[in-house]
Amino acid sequence: MLSFRAWIIGGLVVFYTASVGASYFKGQSDGKAIERADSLAAVIGEELRQDNANASALVAANAYVRRLLADNRKLAGEIGDLREQAAVDPNASRPALGVESVRRLNRIK
Repeated sequence: MLSFRAWIIGGLVVFYTASVGASYFKGQSDGKAIERADSLAAVIGEELRQDNANASALVAANAYVRRLLADNRKLAGEIGDLREQAAVDPNASRPALGVESVRRLNRIK
């Protein structure tokens, strides 16, 4: 199914073709119809350029979000591992840090 924008662009192309053809066959090629058609073609070209730029930006943004989500899952797993290790550390209640506690803290960096 064609999108609404595709129908609009198709209609504008038909209008452009009809305008140029009418001015040619009626002998009214004073330039105004062709200028209008050329400006319309420029507008269509600019809209297509913007659509392409927007689509590219969306693809890049989606890739960035996927990378962030993957990093988030990885960090959540590491945090879970560190919490489990801290929970089973026999020296967890001591006022000073043991070797294993220091290693866990160093992994956080």
